[in-house]
Amino acid sequence: PFPPITGTDGQANVAVMTLAVPRQSRLPREAASFALFLTNAANQARFAEQARVLPSATGALRQVERSLRAERPASAADGLVRQARLLSADTLGRARVLVPASPGVKRLQAILYTQLQRAMLGQTSSDQALAEAERQWNAYAVGRWP
Repeated sequence: PFPPITGTDGQANVAVMTLAVPRQSRLPREAASFALFLTNAANQARFAEQARVLPSATGALRQVERSLRAERPASAADGLVRQARLLSADTLGRARVLVPASPGVKRLQAILYTQLQRAMLGQTSSDQALAEAERQWNAYAVGRWP
């Protein structure tokens, strides 16, 4: 595995999800209780271990990292997964939301991710993938912002 893609300053992009209880909620206490349950470090650590994701609570992340470092993979493939998860966990300390909130950004991400995946799978060259991403984005932009 290779470390996640970073900028020249070493920062990596991270997706952030926010929990909120709307004022008009009919069950504000229950909603707040559920949000506290979801953000609880122990609960996040258990979920992260089962779902093989990384938690957002720092205490949970430390616990997951300890578990990963202590893990003895049963196969080479399991070892690669462990190594990739450790690289991702290590990167979270310098991760930031780097994607600007702008119109069309989700469409741009989908286009780029699809073409990046095609290049990584050897279905196209990186230059061809970039050219195709540019073509798709320009076609979308012309239609959206004539």
